[in-house]
Amino acid sequence: MTKIPFILIVLAIFMSGCGDLFHKNMQTDTSDYRQFATCEMNVDAFGYILEKNIKGDILCLQENLNLFIDTVKTDRPGYISKSVLKDFILNGPMDVDPEMVGIVDSVFDLSHLIMGTERDYIYKTDVDVLLDFLVYFNQHIWKIYKLFSSKDDVNYSRHLRERQVVYNDFTLIASKLKSIYRGNREDLDLIDIEKFIFNFFKNEPETLRDIRSAMFLKRVFLGGEIWSLTHEEFVYGLDVFPILAQIAFDVAKVDSYEFQNEQETLTKIFLNDIDILRNTLFFNDGSQESVFNIYNIIDLLSNLAPDFLPVDISKYPRELMQLKNIFLGNSHEDFLAQEVYLALDHVDEVLSEANLFYRVYDFYRDELDSPDPISHDFSDFPVTNSREKRFLDHFAQIVHNYKYIKGNVTSPYYTFEYYRNANSFFQTASIEYVLKIAMSYYGKENPQARGGYDMTLDETVTMIDDFKWFLKDQGIISIGRKGGGEVQGVANNLVLMSTLFQYQSDGCSSATVCMEIPELTEFLVGLLTAVEVKDFFTDTMLGLCQDSLDQYDRISPACFRRNFIKVIETKIPGDGRSLAEYMPLLYEYLQQLTADIPEGDPITDSEEFMAFITETESFTRSCMYYDPEKTEEVYLKANDAFAVFAGLLNVESTLLRFDLDQNNNIDAYNSNGQNEVLNAYYSVYKGALIALVEGIVNNKIIARLLAKPIFQYLVKYSEVPSTSDFSSIWRFAKFILKRNKAADISRTTIATMLRTINEQSGSSDQPYKCEECWRDPTVECEPEGEPWD
Repeated sequence: MTKIPFILIVLAIFMSGCGDLFHKNMQTDTSDYRQFATCEMNVDAFGYILEKNIKGDILCLQENLNLFIDTVKTDRPGYISKSVLKDFILNGPMDVDPEMVGIVDSVFDLSHLIMGTERDYIYKTDVDVLLDFLVYFNQHIWKIYKLFSSKDDVNYSRHLRERQVVYNDFTLIASKLKSIYRGNREDLDLIDIEKFIFNFFKNEPETLRDIRSAMFLKRVFLGGEIWSLTHEEFVYGLDVFPILAQIAFDVAKVDSYEFQNEQETLTKIFLNDIDILRNTLFFNDGSQESVFNIYNIIDLLSNLAPDFLPVDISKYPRELMQLKNIFLGNSHEDFLAQEVYLALDHVDEVLSEANLFYRVYDFYRDELDSPDPISHDFSDFPVTNSREKRFLDHFAQIVHNYKYIKGNVTSPYYTFEYYRNANSFFQTASIEYVLKIAMSYYGKENPQARGGYDMTLDETVTMIDDFKWFLKDQGIISIGRKGGGEVQGVANNLVLMSTLFQYQSDGCSSATVCMEIPELTEFLVGLLTAVEVKDFFTDTMLGLCQDSLDQYDRISPACFRRNFIKVIETKIPGDGRSLAEYMPLLYEYLQQLTADIPEGDPITDSEEFMAFITETESFTRSCMYYDPEKTEEVYLKANDAFAVFAGLLNVESTLLRFDLDQNNNIDAYNSNGQNEVLNAYYSVYKGALIALVEGIVNNKIIARLLAKPIFQYLVKYSEVPSTSDFSSIWRFAKFILKRNKAADISRTTIATMLRTINEQSGSSDQPYKCEECWRDPTVECEPEGEPWD
């Protein structure tokens, strides 16, 4: 940034020299003029022109320049000649970097652009004009620089005050530039921005790279070509720049906000920024002009904000173009102006809804902060238009239908009470908004579906396939199934988890409604929770199992299980709460399972605990053993531990949903005489069991008859009858004849149901090559079957 006043630096170097200027057109010894100067030049001061007031040094430069112009005679008396200056740099007595020659070209180009001067000469009075502007520029810019560079934490009021100072001072600078700008030119003057920037920053490759990556914004806000700037675009930019400086200040100060966790306040700031952007874009909202491309966005974020996103987006241009297709309706790498406006509309919709949500939450804070359910429709909240009414209705739907929502806490509270926070409604609504667009693209509009859209398994496979490389890199897809089928397997799990094991799950019917927006939203909230907990969970487990790691720092399964409860009990850094506090009923269940274990003995001595933890692992981990005989267990990597915790969330929300008498169990006959088990069957699992049984017997009528007893058999014996095992068939036949088929559902039972239904869905037909693909994590298996494109 210290190179902004390039013209001053170049001229200061020029004027600070001593000895003769060796140029054929010079007729006077240049060493004579300096004896008349009344001040001493401080060249180094110009490096601080952005940081402090250097008015005295600028005026000294002006005095020396005027003396020089009056004393030195060239081919154009009264002018500073570009050729003279270049020759001085290359051949004069001073030790000046020859690369300054390129900067001289850029300085004269800039004067030509602003004031319409000749490209090779600057007149004496124009030098005075430029230096007068420089005094004014320095007077205001150092205040702006101080605000931008300050590391002080700021509250909302202070940020707004400083933001206004930035705008006001940039406006004054722009107005001053307008006063020296000369329009009404016969020709369109322009400069080559690429060459201009290169001349100044060729020895600073990182700075040059960063500037290049942001240059597409010139076309976004000023129009024209990216790498050229006309005098008309320049003067237009003087109106735009102070406005955009406000957004730049908002972004630059994010890390200093004392209100970083106050999303209501952040929403106000960024809504205002969206409005500014919409009003300052050069092209109109119907324009089909290409403004920039996907690679411009990748370069900008990769270079200027490498930590802004949790992933390296430069690896996923194809996925980004598919996202563009989903949300903007065009998969081409170019962004049309019309599409830029549509993208801003999406952001505005989400933030505007959030803004109303925060107002509603404040209005009903006492009720919403209580642990009780809420039944009213919030219709007494004042709204001013149909859009706000739509937002209010959506708020009411979230309040009534969602229970385990996250927001500004590490995890939802999995209890019988309600724990709400204002941010959780914003988060839930944002996820729903994204899913609605995605499901309208991959799925179909369905008036019977909650949210208006649903997706079948086949449609889910298509969606997963579009993002398979990204999902693989994030550990969601594990390569190594025999015959391929990794994409199909993940799609199966997604539909299974969403439609059967969420608080709002109601099953999947390909004939009517399958996976709906609320189900998938709850699944993603759980996934976000697991992602946030992942590092804490893994690091804590690694610390406890330091002596039980393999050569690749993977965790011993035995140690993982022994210390599972300890990790649950550990306080989360920066939170102050433990997972046990977020999941108190799970913690109570684990305590019950291990209650009979003597103090000091490992909790893995409990058969009940081992059944629970291994069943949970079995439906979340791709490989538990290297061999079919199950003699050697696979050690856990970070993604395995993450997956186990993610699976727990599905188990927990399912049990709490159907535990009507709140005794931490799903009872065949509860304290109120209700059959909670069959309630779960008829509410959610009937369709899945019919499909499962039909796959076994290949007869829809028989499947409908056997679905309920097979569900009860699964609950009681943790398995489904095997058609290839006569003893299993006989056992099931005797079970059907029993009068009392009742059995309770525990968390272990739910984990078993998850594993069993997943296996019966076909995933077991393509098992993982555990020895080949999991033994050595440095060896990466290739997908079998159809090649991944």
